Amino acid sequence: MFINVKFFNINLNKIYVLFLIFLFGSANPVFSEDESSRVKQEIINNIIDNGNEKSVTFLSNILPEKSNVEVNLHAIENSKNKYKLSGDLSFVAPILLNDNGVLFNQTQIGVYDVRDKSRVALNLGLGYRQLSDNKNYFTGINGFFDLDSKGNTRASAGLEFQASLFGANANIYRRIGKSSNSVGVYKEKVLNGHDISVSGPLPYLPWLDITLTNYRWDAVKAAKDSTGTKFSTEIRLDKNTVFGFGFDNNNIDKTTTFASIMFTSGGGRQPTLKDGLFSETAFNLGDVREKLLMKVRRNNRIVLESENVGVVVVRLD
Repeated sequence: MFINVKFFNINLNKIYVLFLIFLFGSANPVFSEDESSRVKQEIINNIIDNGNEKSVTFLSNILPEKSNVEVNLHAIENSKNKYKLSGDLSFVAPILLNDNGVLFNQTQIGVYDVRDKSRVALNLGLGYRQLSDNKNYFTGINGFFDLDSKGNTRASAGLEFQASLFGANANIYRRIGKSSNSVGVYKEKVLNGHDISVSGPLPYLPWLDITLTNYRWDAVKAAKDSTGTKFSTEIRLDKNTVFGFGFDNNNIDKTTTFASIMFTSGGGRQPTLKDGLFSETAFNLGDVREKLLMKVRRNNRIVLESENVGVVVVRLD
């Protein structure tokens, strides 16, 4: 895995702006440009205002016990150095849970922009995680079907390993159905690809996880594939709130930044900042059963190549 040193040139001003967006988002919502953006903005406002109290609580009450429910709001920098908001609602629900592992369903519905127009995507997944005899790690396998509101479809298969000290995921994505899809004057092609990620907490900071992801999306008509490395952090503020930010360095858009705020319920108890700034030991080693219903780490957006009158946009996601 090759990592460009420039990837770690952190732009603190951008992170500060993103933090302010989330801190004051409900009082001063981000403006919309057209009707579809206005509809998406209303959804995002509802997530900010009511996500933790209504959406998460409602799903937690109707899903099986111990289900993990998440409501996310994201701000992602695009190639024009502007931030676009998106949101999603997801759950991981046990189908069969016992002392040896869990068979689970993961479902997510998300709203995001493609060519400055709102689009809805649905991700349906099934997975199995097998606990080790000493409960100190688990291995897993999963499969997903992805569909967006314009008819683009994709499938993926993934492997995962999770211990208390670190985790690793590998996913392969393949388009299914027709090779191209007409959306207005554009022809969209779903890209095949793969990603590999490793994650873990920092010493004495069990509430802060760092994830490094390397990915590749295979070009169809574009001159080159899209490759890059993504660095992200997650800060568990309390048992129901997680703040994240990071950087995506790729050969198409160069370095872009992103941030997120997540409201969650269920899924197991993990250390939070509210529990204390530092832990007494460098790492909390041992039982991983609290992580059995954590969300599968994968790219839930369908990555596209878009063509209009011979002009190919290499990557849209």
